[in-house]
Amino acid sequence: MRKILVPVLFLLFATLVNAGGDNKADLKMMEGTWKAVMEEADGKPAGEAEKGAPFKLVVKDGKFTVYFDDKKLTAGAIKLDAAKKPKEIDAEQGEGPFKGMVQKGLYEFKGTEMRVIFAEPGKDRPTTFKTREGEVLLHYARFVEKKK
Repeated sequence: MRKILVPVLFLLFATLVNAGGDNKADLKMMEGTWKAVMEEADGKPAGEAEKGAPFKLVVKDGKFTVYFDDKKLTAGAIKLDAAKKPKEIDAEQGEGPFKGMVQKGLYEFKGTEMRVIFAEPGKDRPTTFKTREGEVLLHYARFVEKKK
């Protein structure tokens, strides 16, 4: 029994270390300032007004802040599970209208861009990058300050 248990524990530990490493690497890739564009909401393509809304996301040290028109809208902490397929994200709301609630979602990187789909707080995690009622799909591009 002991001969079997040691390799099993080693494999379990290696899996946990690897998953944690993926989480750290993905969180590092998320760090920075992003321009957000809504792609879909509630199962329908976003309208021009939603697509043009001035949302900005700032991620640093596992924390996020969302701005609308340069005014702070909400902030909180990010938890990732990069070992899941598709990758999972939880946005723990620390302030704003959903303070104390968790928004469950999925995320993926495509080159230097990122897509995230979130469910409303308290709802089940989305299963694909196609929205249903109570879900929103966002496309993020790295924010580049205009030189003055």
